[in-house]
Amino acid sequence: MQGTFYSASHPSRSPTPGGLRLEVQTGRLGIIGPKMLFAILAILPLAAATTSQLREWSTPIILDRSGGFQIGGTIISDPTNSTQTLSCDHGYMEYFIPWTPRQTSLVMWHSSSTQVFQNRWDGGQGYKDMFLRRGYPVYLWDGPRVGRANWACEPVNYVPGYRDQSNFAAWNFGPSYKNWWPDVQFPTQDDAAWQQATSARYDEFDTYANVLLHAHAAAIAADSGKVGNSIVYLTNSAGGLRAQMTAIRSNTTNIKGIVTYESIGYVFPDNVNITADTVGGFGPVVVPLAEFKKLAKVPAIQFVWGDHREPDNFYVLQSRRCAALINQYGGNAQVLMLGDDAGLKGSTHIPFADLDNAKVAALLDKFLAANHLDGYLSGDSRAVSTAISPSASQGRGKKPPHCSGKTQTVRHGELPGTGTQTWPGRHLLMVHSQMGTRGAMAEADAREARKTMEEAMRSFIFVV
Repeated sequence: MQGTFYSASHPSRSPTPGGLRLEVQTGRLGIIGPKMLFAILAILPLAAATTSQLREWSTPIILDRSGGFQIGGTIISDPTNSTQTLSCDHGYMEYFIPWTPRQTSLVMWHSSSTQVFQNRWDGGQGYKDMFLRRGYPVYLWDGPRVGRANWACEPVNYVPGYRDQSNFAAWNFGPSYKNWWPDVQFPTQDDAAWQQATSARYDEFDTYANVLLHAHAAAIAADSGKVGNSIVYLTNSAGGLRAQMTAIRSNTTNIKGIVTYESIGYVFPDNVNITADTVGGFGPVVVPLAEFKKLAKVPAIQFVWGDHREPDNFYVLQSRRCAALINQYGGNAQVLMLGDDAGLKGSTHIPFADLDNAKVAALLDKFLAANHLDGYLSGDSRAVSTAISPSASQGRGKKPPHCSGKTQTVRHGELPGTGTQTWPGRHLLMVHSQMGTRGAMAEADAREARKTMEEAMRSFIFVV
């Protein structure tokens, strides 16, 4: 077994030519003498201190695979030449599957762009990476004609809308442009953050016809099984109405939950006194009672609101009425006010991108656990942050590459056995069990590092 030892003095430094190399045999520390072992132990606190300054998280992201696919859509013929066709109006799903995946797939459904799930307002860790570290398969969804699924079946006329200033209040940063809420969870002194927020978006095509178009494609994706058999939609703004309609259009078998963040639009049964809007993209949508009852079959629904929302806000009232009707027909729906109920003051219209998004994510953790949606595919209940099961991913029963027992040379930033740039230029202590039953990756303080070294004495070690 062969490994390469790198300097712990800088996170992006490449291996020094002729640098120290560790020749290690499986099951024991081969020719490492006392002096060399002392040197390794001496740098561990430094490496741990370096990584703790670089990262706000403690678990690397280890993917089994990632990719994307189009789904739904239709094929139309050229009216002037029936032999020529166009495949169009599909949705696009980008996916990231952890090595040890949990049972539930999180489909992140934006109403601006996928960027809102990728980063916090200040560029910090977003929901995508947060929940990948927790072991959840993550899917980023672009509905038909939006973002990476913009191959439309009809002519699209984009008219620029001058909305930077109106975005400010609509996204609940404050009552008026650049008049910030005093407790807003946004880096108010960072002009670049504001520019990123207001420019990172697509045309939403907010019409009722497009709500139905998106719901149709998403329902095909849900029913196909390509997103797994336990799906939870995490939506924002207008995406909430589309997800509700997806549940109604699907067979509901694979949809296990919907969590809407500030949903603008709700579905109601036709036996209540409410007027439908069949033009705009924000509802209310009225459907036959039999179809509405499909929402009651979804195991768990949560309508989440940020802070600074008045109790008589039009859409807050609609969410409460919709939740009450879902529960009336045997469902499980609730309304959560982040400010009043959870004490998260200053939450915005996109709270999962807020500066305190870790606290918002913790509430989602509770929701998933309370509804038994946080288990692992293989029944392995060990936390991904402390263990990597070699056989849990999709029940394949094969060893991951880092537990293969083969001789490998580990290069800077690579996952052993892959040659893939998984963690660019940062120091990790990687300890591999000889039997492949316990692969642990730890970024630790000096105390934890010493404990890990004791374990390494019984197996073998790479320091990167």
